[in-house]
Amino acid sequence: LPQDPPSPEALEKRTVALTADRLGWSEDKTAGAIREIIYHRWEQTLRGVSLYPGARELLLWLKEQGIPLGAMSDFPTESKLRILDLEGLWDVAFSSEETGALKPHRVAFDKLALDLGVPAQEILYVGNSYHYDVLGAGAAGMQTAHLTGKPVVAGKADFSFSRFSALREWLQHRIGATGQS
Repeated sequence: LPQDPPSPEALEKRTVALTADRLGWSEDKTAGAIREIIYHRWEQTLRGVSLYPGARELLLWLKEQGIPLGAMSDFPTESKLRILDLEGLWDVAFSSEETGALKPHRVAFDKLALDLGVPAQEILYVGNSYHYDVLGAGAAGMQTAHLTGKPVVAGKADFSFSRFSALREWLQHRIGATGQS
């Protein structure tokens, strides 16, 4: 990966050009297909997804503990949070595309730490992709929690879990919090 990512506009242009070349399509047709498939159909698909049980409750509990929360996704974050009914819970929320790079590029994780005003080593990044979330955040110096059905053998995540209640219990021990709200 390049050390200095391109601007978001340059990233979009390069994505369209590479995809058009690969498909043998015009760049206009490719740009339209990307908008339709990634931004429109993706949102429609997301509307059929249920939020993991306990996820919202964990976020509310963390807010009560005074923990700053950030959301960063390769997909359009604002609509993702709205569709999943997670709006308004975040101190920081953005799409990695805004940095000109997608996860696992470090620049997106660096922006998250900078925007939160928290040193990377004090951030626990929670994600469901081992490659993009765990390895990306880990390379940026963050601690990681991996939402997975089956833990990665000899994986690099600081914690792997399949239920948000397990993550909450793990966090309670780490931050010294109690309470069952």
